[in-house]
Amino acid sequence: METYRTLLNDGKSEYIINKSRFIARAQHINCQEEADKALSEEKKAYPDATHHCSAYILDPKGNVARFNDDGEPQGTAGKPILEVMRRQELAQAIVIVTRYFGGILLGAAGLIRAYAHSAALAVEQAGICQMYKSVFFELKTDYKELDRLKYLLSLPENSFIRQLETIYAERPVLKMLIKKADAENAREKLNKYLSGRLILNISEAGYMPWQTDIK
Repeated sequence: METYRTLLNDGKSEYIINKSRFIARAQHINCQEEADKALSEEKKAYPDATHHCSAYILDPKGNVARFNDDGEPQGTAGKPILEVMRRQELAQAIVIVTRYFGGILLGAAGLIRAYAHSAALAVEQAGICQMYKSVFFELKTDYKELDRLKYLLSLPENSFIRQLETIYAERPVLKMLIKKADAENAREKLNKYLSGRLILNISEAGYMPWQTDIK
């Protein structure tokens, strides 16, 4: 799988209805341990809360998903949270909604709406990004070529090549990030710019965020 959607930042929201207070947190996670840690942190932050309901999706394909109603009527808390995440096609993410009961029963339909709304607010606050399998390019060049090369890489036609840093050593090294699907195209362009004098090291970068303005 070359790409998936996840949360860009940690998002938090608060929603009050009929004196019940819903505090939601949404964040990116990489594994089960990080999901467990996030839930533990919320329980420590709000130890006197009535419920800590949650849902998370672990793998990039979205196949490994869990939800927990934490004492709320079955299907009224964790599942609505998960459905919010599914609608946004999120993966490797967790949403936790903590509830302080206000003394007024909301009913099953009211609970579903409240948990879903709280989850959606937290996801909106976190923002969504598109993750792509990526590679690092480390290009060794000459100082006489450096400025020209950096200019060429900054052109709009090369926006698929993200310049990260320049290492000023005996010979300068340009470090770049490229989507794995674009790696061959990037290599050919660099080879052309340097007239075949390409000294390039390529290494795996894993999944990295590219599009960060997704609604």
